[in-house]
Amino acid sequence: MIRSDESGAAVAVGQGEDMTGHFESKPPTKVLSRITTLIDAFDGHGQLTLTEVAEHAGIPRSSAHRMLDSLVKLRWVRRDGHRYELGIRLAELGALAIHQARLHRVILPYLHDLHAQTGLLVHLAVLDGPDIVCLEKIGGRSAAAVPTRVGGRLPAHCSGLGKALLSCASPAELGALGSGPLPRRTAHSVVSRAQLDREITTIRQRGLAFDRQELTIGFGCVAAPVQVAAVATSAISLCGPIAEVQNPVFAGYVRESAQAARRALAYSIRRQSA
Repeated sequence: MIRSDESGAAVAVGQGEDMTGHFESKPPTKVLSRITTLIDAFDGHGQLTLTEVAEHAGIPRSSAHRMLDSLVKLRWVRRDGHRYELGIRLAELGALAIHQARLHRVILPYLHDLHAQTGLLVHLAVLDGPDIVCLEKIGGRSAAAVPTRVGGRLPAHCSGLGKALLSCASPAELGALGSGPLPRRTAHSVVSRAQLDREITTIRQRGLAFDRQELTIGFGCVAAPVQVAAVATSAISLCGPIAEVQNPVFAGYVRESAQAARRALAYSIRRQSA
């Protein structure tokens, strides 16, 4: 099958590839390998033409064209006329990966300490749009019953972690929630944006957020943000059976852990900058 590239030249659609550039007959690992090779072609070269990308990557020009089209749509690559360069999304992901690696390394000991103090489930998460992304889960007796996993996403508005993170969010980040009714996970979930805004105001005052069976019936959590300049804000939470996790002593443990993690993270940044 023939079609034209961005310069008007005819290029062939290879066997096993569809018109959108997808490689349906190839295993995912091979597709990812080719995408990685294509992105690596930009290393040290700045902007490249289609022909230059194909030459540096060692792949057919037609395949490079279709892959670049897909990557432009994903913002992994930016197109400027007939030239291409790495896109802003890769920069965003790279910065997030660096921040999250530091977050995880520095905060992990405090998560283990909190779990040892309480025997309950402990989480670390960051905000991504209207959702939270879980960076760590240290199991307790409730681990199997709570629908969280490392790398998993949950709606921010119905979790203690999410509400702690929203209390530190910018107006633009809060705007990602929309203005209409919020999705309901249980009968206890906050679904009114006005109610959520009132709760966020309270969280900012006390430094703690609570989930009272809003995500999983029978379970609750208490969470606190870890906010340090120049690093993505994260949050720590303690999760367990609702009657148990409402113990005020546990709220104190979470607050102390978040404060200790914040100091350690700030120290790590100062030390690296010195």
